[in-house]
Amino acid sequence: MSGKKNHEFRGAMNCDVAVVGGGPSGLQTARLLASGGLRVVLLEAKPAVGADVICTGIVGREIFSEFDLPDGSVLRDLRSMTIIGPAGRPLAYEHPSPFARVVDRARFDRDLGETAAAAGADLRTGTRVVSAEVTNDGVRLRTQGPDGEPGSISGSVLVLATGIQNHLQKELGLSAPESYLSGIQWETTAGPEMAPSLYVGKEVAPGAFGWAIPTEEGRMKVGLITDRDPREPFRRLLRIFRPGGVPPQEGDIRIKPISQGLAPRTSAPRVLVVGEAAGQVKTTTGGGIAFGLLGARVASDVILKAFRTGGPTAAAFAEYDRLWRAVLEREILVGSYVRRAFAVLDDERIEKLLDVARSDGVIPLIRAKGHFDWHSGLIVDLLRKAPVFRIFREVGLPPASLKKFWS
Repeated sequence: MSGKKNHEFRGAMNCDVAVVGGGPSGLQTARLLASGGLRVVLLEAKPAVGADVICTGIVGREIFSEFDLPDGSVLRDLRSMTIIGPAGRPLAYEHPSPFARVVDRARFDRDLGETAAAAGADLRTGTRVVSAEVTNDGVRLRTQGPDGEPGSISGSVLVLATGIQNHLQKELGLSAPESYLSGIQWETTAGPEMAPSLYVGKEVAPGAFGWAIPTEEGRMKVGLITDRDPREPFRRLLRIFRPGGVPPQEGDIRIKPISQGLAPRTSAPRVLVVGEAAGQVKTTTGGGIAFGLLGARVASDVILKAFRTGGPTAAAFAEYDRLWRAVLEREILVGSYVRRAFAVLDDERIEKLLDVARSDGVIPLIRAKGHFDWHSGLIVDLLRKAPVFRIFREVGLPPASLKKFWS
């Protein structure tokens, strides 16, 4: 980043804060900053907020009250889940109360966009940010409009909520998450008896898990995440899930990278990174909505405080890294260890884990301590159980760097 003065910034700026990216973390950041009295412009490359979203649409119930979100997108509550292991034997789990909600993700984003606009944020869709420049005086974004027309936006602060698109981070000397998984999904019809199901095993979801989740009446989403090319595992999952059924057309299958791990640096003078672009993603499941909303809250608090107390200095923005990591670092690192260790387990060990869950008090522990978005406490308690510990010890104990979280 250049430290030179740029005289083009003199005069009125377009905004106080430019937010790049119209997913949940960007929209919530824009909403909170506009509610705090700042002039906010949000730039989204897609033609509309919520367009072309690839997501299972499962969110924790608590996020609606915790982050004051509209709930018109909710399709159904989830209280039970069936896990199908490599041998095909189901393990049924029912929580004491609904633990998650299935949402229409496109409408979820649109509703967030409406709340941001109602708070005063200026949402500009179909606008791609080509490059970004940061100087001592402010930020300038060069943009491309819906018809390819060039433009620019100037402001005091830049928030990057760009998901897996990290070219602006790299351009500004910031880092991206350490690795990526691959997600693949297909939406199709479902019978009335369809139950939410997870699939584990080397054949169907190497390195992670697959799913079949009913959404609205007569519809469901089938997919998986994996640490390799997802196409062949997905074909195997479909043969197990719907033997003899008509396979989907290639154009109906959606594939997306999913960020994994902490981005080493998510703040710079006048710039903050939020959501999946910062690695604010559950490393156990790949879900990013709850952690991204939390990142948005921390980012907006830091920015509003900076505007009240002397401006967006390097020291003021460096506090953002410390604050969000204090809340999410344990979740992300412990979850990453368990997912990587699970990825090494062969099918025999996976079946042993499911047998332990059936017979060793694991289900009561999950019922008592399980939370849809916060996993590290349950993981630590599960690994303290001797049968679970023995299975994971065979593939490697947690590294010394995680010992501080094992309490």
